[in-house]
Amino acid sequence: MSLRSSSTKSSATSESISFTLKPRNRKVRLSATHVTATPDETQYALCQRIAQIAHLNMSRLRVTVEGSGTVVDARVHTENPPKVADIQTENLVLLVKDLGITTKRCVKL
Repeated sequence: MSLRSSSTKSSATSESISFTLKPRNRKVRLSATHVTATPDETQYALCQRIAQIAHLNMSRLRVTVEGSGTVVDARVHTENPPKVADIQTENLVLLVKDLGITTKRCVKL
């Protein structure tokens, strides 16, 4: 029985995915350089943790996979949210970018 519990612990740690975080621009100050997630965790939950690490609001955060340029989905989905397992795990480096304050421009016609 003890062998079974120890093998369960080792398989649980092997299921987690560790990502390296890199700032994309100078405005981003990261309090950690790595984040770990499980494959069944939503991309939104991952982005929430990255936003805390980067000291940013979710509206200002953009996370992309280095190399492929795939954007990690930071939106809340009610049905079938994208999972961390959907992220291509060939390159485990995530680029964190501060989008800054977005303002709407009024155009006079």
